[in-house]
Amino acid sequence: MESRIEDGQPDPLHIFSEFEDPTRHSLIQQIVQDDPGLAMIPQQNLYALWFSDISALQEKANAQTKVAKKLRARDLRLLPNQYDVVGIWACEGQKTAASREEPQGSAPRLGLSERGRSSSPNTGSFSKPSTPEHENTVDLPSESANRDGYHCVVTKRGLPLIDSAHIITKKLNGARSLYLTQYECWDWLSAFWGDEKVDRLQSLLVSEGIMDTERLHNQITLDIQVQEYWDRAMCALRPVWVSEDQTEMQIAFHWLPLQENLPELENTYRVPTS
Repeated sequence: MESRIEDGQPDPLHIFSEFEDPTRHSLIQQIVQDDPGLAMIPQQNLYALWFSDISALQEKANAQTKVAKKLRARDLRLLPNQYDVVGIWACEGQKTAASREEPQGSAPRLGLSERGRSSSPNTGSFSKPSTPEHENTVDLPSESANRDGYHCVVTKRGLPLIDSAHIITKKLNGARSLYLTQYECWDWLSAFWGDEKVDRLQSLLVSEGIMDTERLHNQITLDIQVQEYWDRAMCALRPVWVSEDQTEMQIAFHWLPLQENLPELENTYRVPTS
């Protein structure tokens, strides 16, 4: 991860940084020129390249064997067209944790008071943490608020205007990892993020084959208004720096352009038609 940004200094990166990176431009052009058929794939498929790990992108650009090139084409063309990867990752069509019987032998799910992504705010607010009535009861919203000093990590506003939010959407909670494996979501992520990152993600989110988003490291304390913006994809939070003892993280806040204000983008590598 990068070095800490000095207080008052802007983030050196912005939301279009990947699209302005000459290294990415060169590698993506190399990939498309090596397989002219990829120039005809839908524009949205190319976003996987723009946001992929740079080492994964270099590996795809340097594919030499017939097998490696076939796998590259599959990742870029066949898989996104065949499956709604984003929809599957959001577990559309899956029963929610609340509506499904708990797996045998798993711990009971708790009725937490934090806001899930894309859900309505609570009418209540945080209270200072107290001794839990039961050993296994974990009040994640209060734990998160206590860790974050009872302040929004962006605006620094405090009670009663803060809430606990999930970083990885709560909608995934309780989904079976096997379901994501069946539809090759993990493989697709590995193709562009690399095995190490995806294995790390799985270790943080999967417990006994079940996605578990109800963990303290998946919580963040936000001003209610900031979370509303975040839920509506009007802003983004970029992790910049983490302390050596893993107790402090610096994040950068970025506004995202409204959809009607986005520039018209085309597949610049598409072969022109006559």
